[in-house]
Amino acid sequence: MAEYRWQLNAQPYEGLAFQSRVKKFSSAEGLRSSWHERLARLDSGGSSLSSTEPSSDRAAARASAYYRRENRLASLGSKTEDEKEKDFKKLYESAFNENEKLKNNLREAQLELVDIKAKLERVAKVK
Repeated sequence: MAEYRWQLNAQPYEGLAFQSRVKKFSSAEGLRSSWHERLARLDSGGSSLSSTEPSSDRAAARASAYYRRENRLASLGSKTEDEKEKDFKKLYESAFNENEKLKNNLREAQLELVDIKAKLERVAKVK
């Protein structure tokens, strides 16, 4: 196995591409612009937007990605609203049926009460 010794001032990456990236990211603007480029690539659905394209193309791609995302979210929202509406219909039907059963029980209880009152009046008259 070979031994590797690092010298204090050694730079393992000395290529021009790496140095240009380091310089680009060393400033806040460079980091911010690379972040925006990355976001633009992600927003566009994976198509690579190079920095050579005009900013209007990048803006158009970002806008179209935004509208696609909004439309997709809107369609998801409408599906859930339909599902919620069906759930509310089921809940309403079950509540309505339970209400009808309770109304029938109340009518029966009121009829029993009328019968019991009539019996009590007869018993009171007999005494």
